[in-house]
Order: sequence, then C-alpha cells, then structure tokens
Amino acid sequence: MLMVAARIATSTIYIWQRSLPNVIVSGNTASIARQFLRCTMYNLAPNGLFTQLFQTPISDPVLFRGIISVLVNFEDHMSLFYPLISA
Repeated sequence: MLMVAARIATSTIYIWQRSLPNVIVSGNTASIARQFLRCTMYNLAPNGLFTQLFQTPISDPVLFRGIISVLVNFEDHMSLFYPLISA
C-alpha cells in the first residue's frame, strides 16, 4: 500500500507540477497520495515504526523518494521522526 501511494505521490499529471511539486490540488490523486503518506508516517513515528521502515530491505527506491519528498514540507512535526536515543 505504501509503495503504491509513493508511486502515485511522485507522479506528475500536469507539466507545471514538475516545477511546483508541493502545490496541493484538490481532487488530484498525487495530492491525496502525499497526504496519505504524511498521515501514515505521522502515525508510525511514535511507536518507532518509522525508523524501522528505513531499516527494512526494500529494493524500490521510489518508496523512500516519495516518503522523503512529502516529509520535506512537513517540518512542523519533524521532531516526531527523529530516532529515539536510549540512555
């Protein structure tokens, strides 16, 4: 499910989206997929599953490219995605 959402989130339907990839267009499948990835990563972060996702051997680079691209503009909540430091 995440791989499919990442592929849709990184796709561009219109030519102008390549220069403005973070513009949210209502009803656009790429915008909906980006929001789905944001919400999913936000919910996975408190349990440490977000960091485990990056430790998983996934051969598809589109997944990580999609996740990183949606989180770049999600800086308000980036502190949730930092790895836990055990003391």
